[in-house]
Amino acid sequence: MAKLPRRKCANKECRQWFHPIREGQIVCSYQCASAVGKEQTRKAHEAAQRKAQSLQRAAEKKERAAW
Repeated sequence: MAKLPRRKCANKECRQWFHPIREGQIVCSYQCASAVGKEQTRKAHEAAQRKAQSLQRAAEKKERAAW
């Protein structure tokens, strides 16, 4: 019989070893899932802001170049 797989929790404060119950499970508990989800949301929001700022800068440069 094969051994059960182990993973480390994706939460940076936890990082405990656990046996995943579902395929694709990256955290050990609901508290860790909440923390990881908030971090992913924050990173996605920051990336969207950076992209919007770069698009705005590019548009401003294009306007100045046409002048």
